[in-house]
Amino acid sequence: MDAVELLMIDHSALRIRSEKNDFIDMMGFRAFLMDIHVAIEEKVVFPELVLLGDNEAKKTVDSLIADHKLLDKLYSNLVKWKADENPLYEQRIPLFYQTLTFHNSQEEKLVFPLWKKLEPEKNRDDMKASLEIIESSGLNVYMKETGVSPEMIKYIEQ
Repeated sequence: MDAVELLMIDHSALRIRSEKNDFIDMMGFRAFLMDIHVAIEEKVVFPELVLLGDNEAKKTVDSLIADHKLLDKLYSNLVKWKADENPLYEQRIPLFYQTLTFHNSQEEKLVFPLWKKLEPEKNRDDMKASLEIIESSGLNVYMKETGVSPEMIKYIEQ
């Protein structure tokens, strides 16, 4: 397994959550989304893709990073609206998930396929860096939000 395959597992979990509008533990979800998933993309995957030297990929990566900032702002608004019992909370959850799932589909279509151009040794290093982000940000949060088991994590680490 490589870092992009790990991210696509995350995307699958997010699609399922989106279909169910399952948004109960807001702070745990944010920790997963921004501190783990987005961190792996921005610190591990995107820099490698930009190094491939494809100008179009760099523009797409820049756009995806801007999306991350937008998603974090939307998320912050949801947290505020929920705390204030503002009706915008219920109205905007579907928009948040639509934006998130569209963003993820763009990553899968436009930049993740480039990952196959990397050398296999680099993929192993990047997977190790991804697992370090997961562990430092909260393995339990990651497992809860994705449904990944401790056994799967152990398998990936080998």
